[in-house]
Amino acid sequence: MLGGGYSAVVLRHATKEDVFALATEDDIVAQRSPKLVTKSGTVVAFKMITPRPSGNGVSDMLRKSEAFRTICQEIKVCCHPLLRSHENISGILYVAWQRSEDFPWLALDLAAFGTLEDVLTAPGEGPTHKQKLNLTVDVALGVMALHRAGIIHGDLKPANILVHHCQDSDRQIVGKVTDFGGSISIGHGSPSIGTPLWCAPEVAATITNTDWKLADVWSYGLIVASIWSHIPLSGRSSSSCYLDRLIPQHLEGSARNARLFLIKTEPDSSAGSIISHCMYFPSAVRLLLSSTLSCLPVRRLDFNTLISRYLSLICEDLDRESVMNTIHSIHA
Repeated sequence: MLGGGYSAVVLRHATKEDVFALATEDDIVAQRSPKLVTKSGTVVAFKMITPRPSGNGVSDMLRKSEAFRTICQEIKVCCHPLLRSHENISGILYVAWQRSEDFPWLALDLAAFGTLEDVLTAPGEGPTHKQKLNLTVDVALGVMALHRAGIIHGDLKPANILVHHCQDSDRQIVGKVTDFGGSISIGHGSPSIGTPLWCAPEVAATITNTDWKLADVWSYGLIVASIWSHIPLSGRSSSSCYLDRLIPQHLEGSARNARLFLIKTEPDSSAGSIISHCMYFPSAVRLLLSSTLSCLPVRRLDFNTLISRYLSLICEDLDRESVMNTIHSIHA
């Protein structure tokens, strides 16, 4: 087992036979052979989405309906024409179905280094300076692609960022945004899944008319702060979140949640605000965080502006032609 969460488990699996795409009508007319999707023996990550735990009088039918909706949304996002080949979006290789199971399994590319949460909480030195730069860029490009495709993620956190090996030896790793089951199309309600620790202050306060694009921006900022605040660890950490460092360890339960909410909603100019605590980060990172972690959504920048204004500064010591192409396309 590679991991799991509230409504899914992820298993390591070796594909037992070649997997081909379903033939389309055009393929049949043209007598084309089905396209090979995955070779026999390929090791993949099998993700199974299951109904949420029963309780609160929710019927089994409703729980199964929600699970199917989550599966369909995951497939819909991964197969979106603007996303299915994007370097920083995790894709689906194929869908498998066991006869004895109610729900299909989604076969994903196996991430060599697991999730960003795994990387940041593992004992050892952790990511290098250059790897931190690349992860900062990769996640931004992935989420910007989602927003350009009209999709809100709604549950951005290190556990939903996969860290793959990159064949470019200088670059080393590539981060890919994943887990789109709770995502929504812009203007179509609220994300169905969210993690309180990583959600924006207006989401925590359940404010109506939330701008979910800017809520994603705030969660991205917290991911970046967590990446750049990482220090070498002698043992495994229980959490990668930067906010956990700002809260007394003895606080638990409702007291801890209340302190988290206070920090998130503290005015930006206050000495107790998240932005004030970020003053010791590298200058370019600090500028990015000041434009993402504001307690006021109107003071945050969208991803187009963040990338064109700040990621070019962050990438000064990186050879990231793809980033510069993206910046040029924004201004075109």
